[in-house]
Amino acid sequence: MKKQERSSFKLVWIFGLIIISVVLAKKEWRTKLLAELKHARESTEQAVEFIKENREQIVDQVRTTATEISTVVRDITSDVKKLSETASHLKDSSEEIMKATKEAADGMRNLKQSLPSSEVESKQ
Repeated sequence: MKKQERSSFKLVWIFGLIIISVVLAKKEWRTKLLAELKHARESTEQAVEFIKENREQIVDQVRTTATEISTVVRDITSDVKKLSETASHLKDSSEEIMKATKEAADGMRNLKQSLPSSEVESKQ
């Protein structure tokens, strides 16, 4: 460890000891701390016991959930691929439509120019 890290580590220990000393010095805080520690221990014991008793069900549920998540991810990947293909197709189609529209407009202009001016005016 570097010298600065060691001094920081020592400083943390010193502050921790001071805080613990203050808490332990006052009887009310000490009893409250002990009650909370007992409660935490009991809760941990209950959780461990629950896990021991229901281990198989928990493992089965984790496996089922993992399988479901894998299926959903696979489906999402497939959907994204289809969306990408559709977007690409739409892009190509819209380019073709634009090209066809432009060609039709050019054809209309050429047709209009090739008609005698009197026929164009009478049709309008």
